[in-house]
Amino acid sequence: MEAMRITQRPKKGLITIKLPERLSKTKLVEVIILPVEEDAPKKTIEDIRKLKSSIKMKMSLNEVEQECEKMREEWNKDF
Repeated sequence: MEAMRITQRPKKGLITIKLPERLSKTKLVEVIILPVEEDAPKKTIEDIRKLKSSIKMKMSLNEVEQECEKMREEWNKDF
């Protein structure tokens, strides 16, 4: 299935959609209108620092890598 996504501000309650050639030759298309949340707060470097400080790692980087390797080996087992 091919899809197209556009974001457009209505002007006097109207929007115009120009289909690309690959879609303009189809017999039927579906249009779904969803409002876009524009007021989503932007993340700041301080937000990222707070998140980073809230994560408590109980394993070293080496232990994490070993655990990932074990998981990969489990995927390759023949059952």
